[in-house]
Amino acid sequence: MSGFSQAYATKTLEHVSGKKELAKPTMWLALLTVVPTNASTGATITEATYTGYLRKEVPASVLNSAVAGTPSSINNKEAFTFAACTGGSSTIIAWAACDSSETAKGNVIMWGTAASTVISTTQTPASIAAEVLSLTLV
Repeated sequence: MSGFSQAYATKTLEHVSGKKELAKPTMWLALLTVVPTNASTGATITEATYTGYLRKEVPASVLNSAVAGTPSSINNKEAFTFAACTGGSSTIIAWAACDSSETAKGNVIMWGTAASTVISTTQTPASIAAEVLSLTLV
């Protein structure tokens, strides 16, 4: 399950209709312990709380070009790794692409579910393998 947030759906519609320009956001990936909804914001998502956790920047340079089709999608061409857990743990079941680096701030751009994964001091740092993160629009 995944989706485009209400905030960015509105911004996209305003952009394509010529009502407002949509500034290109810097995208930050948040690891979540609760599955969000399309109404979720950067302040209402439930993020990982393990010591060392920070949202991870996803620069455009690590993404492939979008693939046209039904659905259209874009994915990561490079793997990337989050900071290591130095204390506590979190069970990750979802993710959100946000437009702010700060936890509990900004807008959710898109979100999706993930295989349940425990992050703790005994595991390697959370990482996203190449070609695994997929942003999809129907």
